[in-house]
Amino acid sequence: MPTAIFERQDQARMRTWMLIGVFALVVAGLLFLVNTLLLFMVHPQFLPGLSAPSGQPAQLSEGIADARGLMTGFSLVLLALMGGAMLRMVLRLRSGGRVIAQDLGGEPVKADSDDPGERRLRNVVEEMALAAGVITPGVYVLREEPGINAFAAGLTPADSVVAVTRGALDKLTRDELQGVVAHEIGHIVNGDTRLNSWLLAIVHGLEAVAIQGTIYMSVPRHGRGSHRRAPGVTRDRDPHGAGTLAFGVSMYLLGLLGVFCSRLVKAAIVRQREWLADAAAMQYARYPEGLAGALKKVAAGRRLGSALLASRRQEVSHMLFAPGLGFADAILPLLSTHPPVEERISALEPRYRSWELDDVRQRMNELMQQRQAERQRGEPDIAADAMEDTGDESRVPSALRGGPLNDAVLLSTLAAAGQAETLGLRRNRAELVGVARPLHDAATDPARVRSLAVYLLLADDVEARRRQLEEVTATLGDAVHADVVALLAEYGRLPTPAHRLPLLELALPVLTDLPEAHRARLLAAVGRLLRCNGGPRDVHEYAVSRLLQLQLMGDNGGDAGEPMPMHACMDEAALVLGLLASHGCPEDPEGAYQAGMAAMLVPSPPSRQVPDAWIVPMTRALNTLAALDADGRQNLTRGLAAAAAHAGEVSVAEAELLRVIVVALHLPVPLILPTDAMSGVSGEASAEAE
Repeated sequence: MPTAIFERQDQARMRTWMLIGVFALVVAGLLFLVNTLLLFMVHPQFLPGLSAPSGQPAQLSEGIADARGLMTGFSLVLLALMGGAMLRMVLRLRSGGRVIAQDLGGEPVKADSDDPGERRLRNVVEEMALAAGVITPGVYVLREEPGINAFAAGLTPADSVVAVTRGALDKLTRDELQGVVAHEIGHIVNGDTRLNSWLLAIVHGLEAVAIQGTIYMSVPRHGRGSHRRAPGVTRDRDPHGAGTLAFGVSMYLLGLLGVFCSRLVKAAIVRQREWLADAAAMQYARYPEGLAGALKKVAAGRRLGSALLASRRQEVSHMLFAPGLGFADAILPLLSTHPPVEERISALEPRYRSWELDDVRQRMNELMQQRQAERQRGEPDIAADAMEDTGDESRVPSALRGGPLNDAVLLSTLAAAGQAETLGLRRNRAELVGVARPLHDAATDPARVRSLAVYLLLADDVEARRRQLEEVTATLGDAVHADVVALLAEYGRLPTPAHRLPLLELALPVLTDLPEAHRARLLAAVGRLLRCNGGPRDVHEYAVSRLLQLQLMGDNGGDAGEPMPMHACMDEAALVLGLLASHGCPEDPEGAYQAGMAAMLVPSPPSRQVPDAWIVPMTRALNTLAALDADGRQNLTRGLAAAAAHAGEVSVAEAELLRVIVVALHLPVPLILPTDAMSGVSGEASAEAE
């Protein structure tokens, strides 16, 4: 099902709009009930005689007209209250998924962590992101949470994070942890993290009504102290504050009713997305026993196996890998945000029986003791564990390994986005990091990763490089300047073209974990470095700078907006395809372009036009194409695959341009390396070993 990923992303977007529609209906119902309450508080004489046979309807109409101004004003206040609460939450969430992780007590996992479990987690997240073809998300651990749980959060793949509890690190094997992480990566790929963020904001807005009700309930009801009365209720009408108390209780109950309705809708939507994420986990990890094993350990802990201790666990319950509310999840099944754990296990292992859980508990306790001893020793070295072989390397798509290309190979990697084979992934990752040791160490060291990013943009011209190093001192300081010079001296030369993309891919997750001020200064320095060399002038400089912008600041030109069909942005698609054809097949760019258009089933394709100053138009085109609907994105992906395969191999420039395109369009496509990349990497690694 090559279009499955794109369809699921569109479904998530449609469900977001459906959710907003349901929210509007709930708000309208709340306004009606609150205004009815206000009417009877201002005109209590209507309460006992609504069913009176004569005169009452006319009096009621007069009462409504009399209270119309009050009801309108209070409705606006209530809308502002809910809208303001939603807006505050949305603004917080725009800072990225790390905000939610930090609210729950999460801490970032550093690349140089001395905790073996955390290093294992970071390696697994990188592997699953590589398998799914998404930007590696930030990695967080909830160190005070003993239950087995995890979540993904973020408005876009660029600002997403994956957070895992300490209990999961201590109680799960590597394969089980891989299944859990693959499930969370599936949420990112399917667009669920954006949907979940809107759910969080909407429930927060409705809870504001209940909170306002508690304010009215808590004000003094006796004496002369300054206290807030219900709208339209004067001291003469309510000398003891009873009306204000009643109004507060009513608002509180109405707010709870709104929250209940929203959570009911939330649970119905999220339960279906959990099944999809389980299916995605099997695609990425290729080992259903791992995910099933993790769920068995959750079930072995009964209702507390995945429970969270954090005070804000209710807010994020819909984001979690497994139910996080403990026994509260069993009270109202309709409000449960997850399918029953036993049903999820049975879907993965049809022969599962509950009596297996006794053995699971015993093995889990033994593993916890091993993990505790492991932490005390600070061993083993997880680098070897992360790179061990898991199968036949021939099962890895040759597009990932740098082998010869054809339509079938690229279509299995590009057109079947998000479904790439991952058997042998760890060996492929080992080869990927087999570049020269000084560069690899710098790319994975938080203290040196900015130096590596600068190093990738240094000019070949000696004079231009001297000016660039001066800019490094001015923007990033003497320490980074000295480290860049040390890299040059240690490695002896600039990185080979085939190594630049793998090095950047290794560095991006580490760069994402840097403080925001450091990331902003790095991007400013990148701009100044390129201007020193009159750039960005070529694909390499554009690719590095644009990937840094997309990863570090989520700079994709804003919200993509409503999905658009391909015919609405054919000019932009033609520009992107034409540029890819020109750089990937310079000996026959027209042939590559026409092959791409034919794969997209365009009957009368526009002529290929590639402007000399292509960088700004390319960025604008990608921003527009980010709004393509599922069919349009699938067609564009097929066109890219056909154009790239036309020459029979992937050049360095083509690989870099492809990476920018798939990241900018949020296409879940694994990293595609230049055809000669792996041979160069392996050769250099062998030379170092000697």
